[in-house]
Amino acid sequence: MNDTAQVKTEIMTAKDAAVFLNISYWKLTDMAKKRQIPHFRAGSRLLFRVDSLKEWISNQEVASMQQEEFRSPEVVKLRRIQ
Repeated sequence: MNDTAQVKTEIMTAKDAAVFLNISYWKLTDMAKKRQIPHFRAGSRLLFRVDSLKEWISNQEVASMQQEEFRSPEVVKLRRIQ
């Protein structure tokens, strides 16, 4: 594989990244605008590196597990009705 083809597979357009993440194009562009997901711009084009997206996914999984662990020991108190 030549260098140009390898670079093309490492960088995705917003449409390709949305398919990769299984979310809508509009949700992805909104997340990028809010700086919630790693991206960069080339002129007006919104681009995403595959490695950055994979790392972002891993970080999201870790963060969600930490939140669940924080909530799991929660004890619910029942209120007695008189």
